[in-house]
Order: sequence, then structure tokens, then C-alpha cells
Amino acid sequence: MLGEGVALFDVAADDLLRLAAHARAGIRTESAEPPSASDLVVLDGPMRGPCRLVDLTDESLRQGVVVGTLEGNTAVAEHRCHLDLHPGTGEVTVTVRTVWRPRTFSVLPGAAGREARAYERMGDRLVRALGGTF
Repeated sequence: MLGEGVALFDVAADDLLRLAAHARAGIRTESAEPPSASDLVVLDGPMRGPCRLVDLTDESLRQGVVVGTLEGNTAVAEHRCHLDLHPGTGEVTVTVRTVWRPRTFSVLPGAAGREARAYERMGDRLVRALGGTF
């Protein structure tokens, strides 16, 4: 949970949709301002290399981004982050989910585990950048 209230939801959503939270999390991004769905973005982190902003969710109770890797990236991955405003309680929650696999099938021993941990750390940093705690 990030906290409570519409004001918090609006501020966090703006940060997320502009990819500002990603930048504060240490994930370098290069995109148009403001980014729009289908924009090319370059991420630095576990999803190193070219990516596409696959989807932007802009709904009254849910805001989010989905980023997918393109050819030239180290993995085939989709990174999804969304915020939810729960109307009954006013709670603001964040969900980060990454699904990935190595781009090639010849992977060095231990590399897949390191990559999985890197994606997990990236998600943790993003939640913290949005104001969340663990």
C-alpha cells in the first residue's frame, strides 16, 4: 500500500505515466514527454536496451504502464506497473509484475537467476520511488 487518498493517487499516477518514478528508481528512460502508448523507450537496468511502451492505462481508479522489450534487448520481457485507488477504503496500492525469459536458449550457468533477481530489485526500487514501503 502506498497510502490513502485521491491526492496521493493523482501524484503517484502522474509520476508513473510520465516515467518519472522509473527515473527516480535509477532506471534511465528516453522517451517523448509525455510518453504515449507505442512510444519507443530505452531502459537501463535489467531490461537494457530498446523497449516499447505497450500500453498506458488511464482510468479513474487505475493508472499504469506496460513496457515490452524489443529486438536487441537481453531478454524477452514485459514489465507492468499499475496503481489502484480502492473506492471503499481510499487505499492506493501499487502492483509491479515482470514476465521474462532469456532471448537466447544458450545462457551461462547462473545467469537466469541473476537476471530474475535484477528484475525483482527493479520492481522494488520502482515501488519505493512511488512512495511505497515493504
